[in-house]
Amino acid sequence: MSHRYLFLALLTLPIAACDKAPSQPAPAATTAVVPAAAAATPMAANAANAQNVALGLTEVQLRDADLIDVNGVDLGDVEYVERASDGTITGLVIEVDNTDPDRFVLISLDGLEPVRRGDDVDLRTTITREELMALPEVPRRR
Repeated sequence: MSHRYLFLALLTLPIAACDKAPSQPAPAATTAVVPAAAAATPMAANAANAQNVALGLTEVQLRDADLIDVNGVDLGDVEYVERASDGTITGLVIEVDNTDPDRFVLISLDGLEPVRRGDDVDLRTTITREELMALPEVPRRR
């Protein structure tokens, strides 16, 4: 009979342990320090997208821009913003219009002028289509 009471006592032990409040308070929420190297994350890129990064435009506006010539003729679309290892913008990769297969070239920001057309912002250049086609081809995405 004593084994039966011992068995019942052992069965209730885990239940009793669950009913007790923790003896120590729960740890407080902690904050993490993000190293500078982690600043080059998508969150940091999103912050850069909202700031003027070149030519008085945000990165989103640059990526949405068309490249037009002095007469307003569409030469191509900005495919992406090219950056140096320190984050500074070194140029724009342009998808040249009406090329098959698609042709991508890197152009400098020098000589580009933002032009508002309705709600859009385009980039006017003095470069001709022939000069664009003569530039070395670059990969679509790096």
